[in-house]
Amino acid sequence: MIAAAATTAASDGLIPYLPLITIIVGGVIAGCFALYQIKFKSRKDQERPLPPSWPEMWKKISELDDKLKAADERTEKRDKAIGNILTTIVEQWPTGVPFPVFDQADLEVVTDIMPGKWARRPRPATP
Repeated sequence: MIAAAATTAASDGLIPYLPLITIIVGGVIAGCFALYQIKFKSRKDQERPLPPSWPEMWKKISELDDKLKAADERTEKRDKAIGNILTTIVEQWPTGVPFPVFDQADLEVVTDIMPGKWARRPRPATP
């Protein structure tokens, strides 16, 4: 088929115009592809949500800040409660019984929530 087209083109004297015809056909194909890509891109852009505005972002930041403050308050209350429990245990420990030996790694984890002098407090006399 290509040979027949080439023979026809040679017989008609179109050989000098073949590069021009090839460029035109390639340009039409490339133009159709470009139009398809533009249409596809605009469709994708329509599906994409718009970025939030500044007031919406500040509102979201404020909400996250409030949640973080609430979590910090809960953590602080929990830490104080653990410190109070440990202090009460030490205060009620019998005087003749030695304190238990704790793992040093565990003590380092809870050192920041324990009062520094909890072990040096005078113990009440047990009846």
